Amino acid sequence: MSLSGPGLEHLAYLLFAVVTHAAVGYALVSAFTDRPPRAGVVGAVLPDVDLLFPLAWTFPFDHRGLTHTLAFAAAAAAVVALARRPRWSARAAALGLCSHLLVDSFTKSGVAWLYPLATERLAVAASVHSGWGAALLWGFAALAVAAGRRSSDAGETAGSATESGMSETPDAPRF
Repeated sequence: MSLSGPGLEHLAYLLFAVVTHAAVGYALVSAFTDRPPRAGVVGAVLPDVDLLFPLAWTFPFDHRGLTHTLAFAAAAAAVVALARRPRWSARAAALGLCSHLLVDSFTKSGVAWLYPLATERLAVAASVHSGWGAALLWGFAALAVAAGRRSSDAGETAGSATESGMSETPDAPRF
């Protein structure tokens, strides 16, 4: 295998796309929950397991096929929930998975969200995995993490209210 040329460029593109999905999943779980973001990161990169499928396979077993659907997102979240993980893990994984579908909808290939009910793909050719599109996603991720941290810091300041007898719901989202 050569470490130069178009093969390496494509590999770098795929790696950057997967890391971008991880960043968005991390950011969303950090911003909208008070839970560790690792389940959101795993959920956000899980659909790209289809990159390991043989290239000769066709839909729904190709890239952006079965693993890029709401049915797959629901099944993966159910598996996490049934694995006796805390409920928030399944919700965080589902949030990460759905962020992946949304981001990949802004590519020329799009995503068949409703498969197996429909095979039509939602596609908006916006090149989110390179150039300005990726820069915007990374900027959004950074802002979401910063907003989540500010909200968390405010919650810690209000922590004295919890000590005085007022309680918080542990699964409550931070909005």
